[in-house]
Amino acid sequence: MAHSRRNKVSPIPENPIGNFLHRYHDHNTHGTVFRQDPIRDLLENSKEFEEAIKNLNEDGSHLWKVRGPSKFFRRKFSLDLKDMHMKYEPTSKSPCYKKHKQNIELGEIVEIRQGWKTDTFNKIEASEAKKRSKKKDYRGTDENRCFSIIYGTRRDTWDLIAPTSETAEKWVRALNHLLSLYRSREEKQGYERWLRKQFTAADMDKNKCLSFPETLRLLKQLNIEMDESDVKKLFREANVRKSKPGTPEVLDEDEFIKMYFALLKRPDFENLYDSIAEPSGSVGAREICEFLKREQGDDFTSCTEEDCAQMIKIYEPVAEMKSKGEMSVSGFLNMLLSPQFDIFNARHKVVYQEMKHPLSHYFIASSHNTYLVGNQLSGTSSVEGYIDALKRGCRCCELDCWDGENGEPIVYHGFTLTNKILFKEILSDAIKPYAFVASRYPLILSLENHCTEEYQMKMAEHLKNILGDMLYLVDPDENMEFLPSPEELQGKILVKAKKTSRKVKEPALPNTMIPPPPALDDDKDEENKSPSKNRDIDFLPKGDTSSDTTANSIPRVDDGLLPKSSQGWAGPPKASMESLGDDSDESEADETIDYIDGVGVTKKKSVSNDLSSLVNLIQAVKFHSFEDCRQHRKCYEMSSFSEAKTNNFIITSGEALVEYNKRQLSRIYPAGSRTTSSNFNPIDYWNVGCQIVALNYQTEDIPNFFNYALFTNNGSCGYVLKPAILRDPNLKFDSKTKLPKDRGLTLKVRLISGQHIPKAPGNSEVVDPYVEVKILGIEQDRALRKTEVVNNNGFNPVWNETFNFRVYCPELAMLYFRVKDYSNSGTDMHLAHFASPLGSITTGYRHVHLVTLKGTPMIPSTLFVHITVQNHAAEGAMNGSPIK
Repeated sequence: MAHSRRNKVSPIPENPIGNFLHRYHDHNTHGTVFRQDPIRDLLENSKEFEEAIKNLNEDGSHLWKVRGPSKFFRRKFSLDLKDMHMKYEPTSKSPCYKKHKQNIELGEIVEIRQGWKTDTFNKIEASEAKKRSKKKDYRGTDENRCFSIIYGTRRDTWDLIAPTSETAEKWVRALNHLLSLYRSREEKQGYERWLRKQFTAADMDKNKCLSFPETLRLLKQLNIEMDESDVKKLFREANVRKSKPGTPEVLDEDEFIKMYFALLKRPDFENLYDSIAEPSGSVGAREICEFLKREQGDDFTSCTEEDCAQMIKIYEPVAEMKSKGEMSVSGFLNMLLSPQFDIFNARHKVVYQEMKHPLSHYFIASSHNTYLVGNQLSGTSSVEGYIDALKRGCRCCELDCWDGENGEPIVYHGFTLTNKILFKEILSDAIKPYAFVASRYPLILSLENHCTEEYQMKMAEHLKNILGDMLYLVDPDENMEFLPSPEELQGKILVKAKKTSRKVKEPALPNTMIPPPPALDDDKDEENKSPSKNRDIDFLPKGDTSSDTTANSIPRVDDGLLPKSSQGWAGPPKASMESLGDDSDESEADETIDYIDGVGVTKKKSVSNDLSSLVNLIQAVKFHSFEDCRQHRKCYEMSSFSEAKTNNFIITSGEALVEYNKRQLSRIYPAGSRTTSSNFNPIDYWNVGCQIVALNYQTEDIPNFFNYALFTNNGSCGYVLKPAILRDPNLKFDSKTKLPKDRGLTLKVRLISGQHIPKAPGNSEVVDPYVEVKILGIEQDRALRKTEVVNNNGFNPVWNETFNFRVYCPELAMLYFRVKDYSNSGTDMHLAHFASPLGSITTGYRHVHLVTLKGTPMIPSTLFVHITVQNHAAEGAMNGSPIK
């Protein structure tokens, strides 16, 4: 589409720094909520809590630390404001007391929860209920005395019981207050660290000063395009430590930062501030409270003026304003830049979903060929591939296992130039130490087994000896209807492989075609892809038409895409079976595996009893039909499907695939033609409830970014609960069928402005940014809107454009922002991204913190938006079944 263009940064007024400081605040207060005396500084910002914080810092209090219904330990807890952590004094009676963490830094704390709201307290609640049922006058534990501290990447907990509800309230309020202060400081200090780093890079002669030409170059590097005369005014105004006569004028680091903050004036933000201010221009607790209730959605409907007075104490940097109970523009900006006002719901950054559903009711973060850190043919195999995936929350890792030397199984991409690593090293160096670093929920090891029986026995030996109690070894009940839940399987590793088990009559199937590998992708920009076939394709690499692949695209010998022999097909090339686009789990019988010998001949080998004994809840079986699965298959039997086969299922049997995925697991893997380790778009497979959608984690691309966006939800634990339409047996759903017009919602996105838009790597010019706003999800919901282009301004572009999106299936929808740099002559470069499930988006005025395709924050790049949602009254019905 054509883009209109807007002008660069407008000229600055006279005495710009003086005007800025009058309206905002002196730089000396910026980024220094905590000064050199942290205790004094904390108490200055905590007058209301001064007595409580002093008491908790100096004296502490005795609390009961709880680890289970019968495990209560009385310990003395206190705050250490000097080192910024909470600690307790352990008993030295037990020689193993040091095993438990004795202090938590404020920066580690994710959330403070009051009441019975953790797994430990849930067990106590159940225990208390049993006791009350047996003894009518049983008093038990008062829930108001209980609170929990959730901390660390694994979301571990300290579950605590105070002697009184007042003591618990004191701890909870003090900790929440300190957390807000701490996070506000970290946000500001991160911003200032970034700016000082830019200054150092621009200081070419390393004299710790910037000349005027160096300042001009740095401003351009920071995406600020201004007239030189305007920059000169700012430069001279900031140069308070004048150089000696006859020497060039220079700015030191503090002077440059002061000059830079003079450019932070945001007219769009000032207009918002003025709209809530009193006629006198002041903004106090009452004005903030009214603003939050009116604009910021359900999170603030019950906020009070007392709460808002506390926000002023936390976010207002000017002592004089704070003492009057008022908030400046700068304090207002600090507040709306804080995590509490992020567009992504802060409560979804921890595990908040019910984790007691069967495994089949969750999307599971999954990696394909996890051992590879490069391409599929000659890339490096490394233990680091597993460590990286596990640290990013992956819950299903793949191991392609082959016979090695000296009796040791190896892992690599069979019969390619990828190097080989020992199976046992993966277990000892990656799986055992990192399995539960990012998530406590079960890890699945997906074994693509090409080993002879002798080597399978060695694999089983290593699994048992190295993983020990982490390995789940309970055989399933044949009559079980659903798999156990993630909560029941916490801390356990499940082996997915074939198993010697019961016989199932297998219907004869034709063997006339080879399953389809889609065309190779060329990873080029996707801008010119026609949206007529698939409106999501413009966000995938050009040439990747996997979401359009059907049975008609299956290659045949006479297409010239498969090797010929005198008797037809020459057999599989020397590579692992899954890389062919075929399904390694679909051998001729459930109890055999495909083994490719040294000359490329495919043979059948039996599954070792030793290895089979380790396979229980995730048994890989051959898929015959959805009807066969419904009538004969167990919930613990699952199949893997190539992307092309799954695409065909979506078109021809979408509803049946959804029903299959309600009870059984399915794994979707990339086509063998993706030799560059590119990825398919996972969204189509999530739309039909496929749980284990395996991606090449090593590739920084858009499909992987969507995967990151989905699994950032629910505390990045690797498990996201599927919506009811994909798990409720009473509901019927087909992602290709249009939903009723009276279902869903209308999403209104007002894209106001951007801040510190980054440049593309290698680009020295100031960017011309525009933003694409996209709804991803079912085909009926997919939509794309684009803002106008702002010319020569990546520093603080203003768009102030509004887009309306009609979303019929919000439970499967995702909101995606992508910032791009407009080019008259070439490809528009991607600059920054943000995506989130629609259910995790908050309403009102919000900042969108932009990231790279790998999810790395691009501090301090943001978008400023306003979000509103209109829910439609009637939910409608599909196929006679209501949708809730």
